[in-house]
Amino acid sequence: MSRDNHHFIPPLKCYFGTFLALLVLTIVTVAVAQVDLGFLNIPIALAIAVVKASLVLGFFMGLRWDNGAGRLFFVSGIVVMLIFIVFTMTDITSRGAIDVREEGYHSIDSPVRVIKASSSHH
Repeated sequence: MSRDNHHFIPPLKCYFGTFLALLVLTIVTVAVAQVDLGFLNIPIALAIAVVKASLVLGFFMGLRWDNGAGRLFFVSGIVVMLIFIVFTMTDITSRGAIDVREEGYHSIDSPVRVIKASSSHH
């Protein structure tokens, strides 16, 4: 009961095409970094990085031709990373929102009362 487990080997032109695309995208990344696009600088840089990472994952690592566990591990990793990013962004956006009405608590932005201890040493 042997299973036929064949691994697809892409043609050499696929590797050269991917390498050329990565070189072009690297040049585009450097060119975009020289131009001030305001708030669009980071989203454009991230979009180019995602395309480059997708090329590496799909062609160099062979996920394009994988049909099972590799894709599952990749998608699971992305989901876990997104969960961590959501928790981190939730923490960052809620900083300073501590209820200042409760005694003994203060937010980062509110003034802190300093209570000096009376020195009654005899």
